[in-house]
Amino acid sequence: MLPNFLHALTPGCLVVTPGDRADLVVGALAAHSAGTPPIAGVLLTLNERPGEEVLTLAARLAPGTPVISVPGNSFPTAAELFALEGKLNAATPRKAETALGLFERHVDTADLLKRVSVARSGRVTR
Repeated sequence: MLPNFLHALTPGCLVVTPGDRADLVVGALAAHSAGTPPIAGVLLTLNERPGEEVLTLAARLAPGTPVISVPGNSFPTAAELFALEGKLNAATPRKAETALGLFERHVDTADLLKRVSVARSGRVTR
């Protein structure tokens, strides 16, 4: 049920739910919109999608939040997701480029530099 589902959401989580559970899709995106908690997106399973009116509402509730659909069942899909490794290294240049692009687009780097820069001391301890 939706109240139990809302208590299970955690910041940055990916919601995996059957596509015919419009209540969970709308509930997750409404919670995201309210910032309690912000989610990474919604992954619909069983190759099902809510009706167009629900998807329109979802887009208005949380614009830009990914909502995608896959053909598999929820549990095997979640198991595959848990097995993914999100490592950034030289073997994954596309991931690194994407991460850097997102960082530059969403982080005020001038403000960040101002916050982390500290005055250097001329004193050296031994």
